Amino acid sequence: MKLIYKYIIFLTVIGFMNSCSDMNELSDRFLDEGEIVYAAKVSNAIAYPGKDRLKIELYIYSQRVEKVRVYWNNYADSVDVQTGGEIGVYETIVNLQQGSYLFHLVSLDKYGNKSLPVELSGEVFGEDYEENLVNRPIKSAYIDGTTLNVSWGTPRSGTIETEITYTNKNDEEITIIVPNTQEHSEFENFAKDFKYRTVYQPNEYCIDKFYTNYNSVVVDQRKIDKSTITVTASSFESGYAPGNTIDDNPATFWQSKSSANYPHSIAYKLDTRYDIAKIELTASNMANDFTEFILQGSTNGINWKDYGTFKFLDTNEPQVFYPDNIMNVRHIQIVMTKGTRNYTQFGEFTVYEQLSNE
Repeated sequence: MKLIYKYIIFLTVIGFMNSCSDMNELSDRFLDEGEIVYAAKVSNAIAYPGKDRLKIELYIYSQRVEKVRVYWNNYADSVDVQTGGEIGVYETIVNLQQGSYLFHLVSLDKYGNKSLPVELSGEVFGEDYEENLVNRPIKSAYIDGTTLNVSWGTPRSGTIETEITYTNKNDEEITIIVPNTQEHSEFENFAKDFKYRTVYQPNEYCIDKFYTNYNSVVVDQRKIDKSTITVTASSFESGYAPGNTIDDNPATFWQSKSSANYPHSIAYKLDTRYDIAKIELTASNMANDFTEFILQGSTNGINWKDYGTFKFLDTNEPQVFYPDNIMNVRHIQIVMTKGTRNYTQFGEFTVYEQLSNE
C-alpha cells in the first residue's frame, strides 16, 4: 500500500513540473515577441462632402503620431496624411465617385506601431445629384424704360444664389449674383435678353457649389411709361381724380361719385398704338369695391372691343390680367360691372406692351 501511495505522489509531482514547463514556455514566448504597443488614435475627424471629392479634417492631439492612414473600400484603398509628430489639424482631399463611404483612420508612430481604427462616414455628390437640380422659377420679367425687372419664385431647398448674365446697352456683358432671399431684382441699362443659372449646396458643410444649366430668357414685355398716358373716368369725387391711378402710388386713388351707380368706367389713352400683353390693377388702401370688370380696347376711343371679363379680388397686392388675345390698341378701358356698393374706387393702373421676338 505504501508503494502505491509513493507511486501516486511521484506522478503528481511529474505532472506539476510539466505544467510549470508549459506556463514558462508561454511566458518566454510573450517576452521574446515583446509587448504589443498601440499608437495614439486620431482625436477627432470630420468629413466634408463635395463634388466628386471629399475633404477629411483630422484633429491630432498627440505628438506620438507621425502619420494617419485613411482607408476606405474595406481597407482596399488608402491615402496617408503626414503629421510629423506635431499636434494640430490636418486635412486631405480624396477624389471619389458619388456615394456614401465608411473610412477607417489608423495612426502610425515613428516606430511603425499602429493605433486602433477610428471610423468616419462621409458622402460625395456628383453628376446624379446635379442632373436633378432646377433653376429658380421666374414669376415675371419685363422692361421698364432701360431697367429689367425680375420677380423671382420660391427657391428650392439647397439654393444659395442665382447668377444672371445679360448684355447692357453699351454692349458689355454683366453678371450679377442674386441672393437667395431676394424676391425682386432690377438690372439697369438692360438691352433685351438674358441667361441665368441657380447655385446649390447640398448642405452648409459642402466644400463645392453645384450649378444648373443656363436658361436663356427673351424678355418680351415692356412697361409703358405712365407719363405718356392720359386718363378719364365716367365720374369722380373731388380729390379722387382718375389721374391718381397712374402716379405709382396706390395710397392715392380714383373714386367714382358716391351718387353714381354701376357700371363705372375709366379709360386710358396711350401716346400711340401698342400690342398690349397685360394690365396690372392695384386696389386702393381703403376698400376693394368693384368685384368684376370688362377689359376693352380701341384704336380711336370711340369704338370699343371686349377682351375678356375678369374678377377683381379683395387684396392689396397687384393683380395681373391677360387679354383674350394681344390688343393692338391706343385706348384701354376698364368697365366695372359689379361691386360691394354703388360707387367704386381703385389705386393703380399699369400696362405692358408685347415686344417683337425678332
